[in-house]
Amino acid sequence: MKELEKKDTDIQNLENKEDEINILGILSRLWDKRKFIIKITSYFLAVGLFIAIFSAKEYKAECVFVPQSSSDMQSSSLSSLASLAGINLGSMSSTQSLSPLLYPNILQNIDFQKELMYSKIKFEHLDSAITIIDYYNEPKYQKFNLLSSLVKYSFGLPFTIKRAISKFKNIKETAEIDTNVECENLKFFTDDEYETQKYLLNNISCSINVKEGDINLSVIMPDAKSAAQLTQTVYNLMQQYVTEFKIKKSKEQLKFVNSRYNEAKKEFEIVQLALAEYKDANRILTSSTSKIKLQKLQSEYDIAYVVYKELITQKLQIELQVKEDTPVFSSVVPIRIPNRRIRPNRLLILIIWLLLGGIISSSLVLSYDWLKFKGNNWPKKWVVPEENYFKK
Repeated sequence: MKELEKKDTDIQNLENKEDEINILGILSRLWDKRKFIIKITSYFLAVGLFIAIFSAKEYKAECVFVPQSSSDMQSSSLSSLASLAGINLGSMSSTQSLSPLLYPNILQNIDFQKELMYSKIKFEHLDSAITIIDYYNEPKYQKFNLLSSLVKYSFGLPFTIKRAISKFKNIKETAEIDTNVECENLKFFTDDEYETQKYLLNNISCSINVKEGDINLSVIMPDAKSAAQLTQTVYNLMQQYVTEFKIKKSKEQLKFVNSRYNEAKKEFEIVQLALAEYKDANRILTSSTSKIKLQKLQSEYDIAYVVYKELITQKLQIELQVKEDTPVFSSVVPIRIPNRRIRPNRLLILIIWLLLGGIISSSLVLSYDWLKFKGNNWPKKWVVPEENYFKK
């Protein structure tokens, strides 16, 4: 038994020794080819340096805000009042607070996107403010970037040509769509608007902190001032759309009450005038008929006055409710002009390309050795001499 255990131990030691020899052999081979590895790695490092220097700069502006919540409006008195006029308001509900989880969906609203892309922003390298759609679709407004130009007219040349042809074809198609859409009241993006929409959705983000209940809004732009301005524009538009959504029902109720109020006022004034004229014409009431008619007019006046007075009260209440339902965003972290870019991270780019060059050059050395080992039985004409593959 001891002899068997000793043999097993010897075998394990031999295997470990072979593993060590293999690792040492690999490291020795890489050291022998260090000039080749350094040369290839230097090429990759040069590419990484070029990308790091000429990549377009981007700045990120952000803000954190908390939307104000509002309580539901009670409409029981309005319902009882409307029942006097034969109207049932039981199905009408008050405006409820908007869930913060819906705020990111506002960015997907086509009206919001259109209004945003036609907003004017001042860029640092331009003399006057321009719309976002003009900036993204007119090359004359954009900063020249060597790396972007090389990519656009080399690897991206087929896509550039395709987009130019598509833009030319869409001129006629857009006009036809406009005619049809006017009839059907549908909304759509033109080709330029669609491209701008993609940029906006990639560069604008809205996230929710469910625990704290606050909302983080961030915008990425090519310069610091435009990033802050666009963040402020998105912030204002978002507040506008949320306000319209939250007070929509209250406004509908206010519109309804205003129409009923105008009718009640008109009817009250007619009854009031009729009662006054009858009293003036019948200062001394002697007959029972005249007394009954006076009581009838007085009853109509009392009812009209009660409805009119209650509608005035409800009108004031709903006007106050509309103001109460109007949300106010409380800024936890206000918008400011960023003083540091977020891209490119030049150090990270250099490290990535340095590692990439080292891994690829080392793989070339080891793969050549593996192919040479596997190709010992290949015909000589298939074997590539080492001096032709890479220099020592």
